[in-house]
Amino acid sequence: MSNQNLEEYPIHESLKVITGETVFKDNKWWEAVVTTESNFNGRTYRKVTWYRWNMKNGKWFRKEHKNINFMNNWEKARDIIQNQMENKDVV
Repeated sequence: MSNQNLEEYPIHESLKVITGETVFKDNKWWEAVVTTESNFNGRTYRKVTWYRWNMKNGKWFRKEHKNINFMNNWEKARDIIQNQMENKDVV
């Protein structure tokens, strides 16, 4: 991922996009993984978030999002997802 040519992700204006990459996008749905930076009580925080937006009336609306705040949580989730993808009849 690179800071160059970042799309204009429809996220809250208080968040600064550091990096982002679209996973899927069509005329109705958009999914992306975005690293953002925010400031709260004099501290700077960075987080990785998986966003899913839905297009309605010509505008993107956030349908859901999942923050990935800790590396060990991500590793556990990744292993579970990988296991289920390999052991289930997933299309």
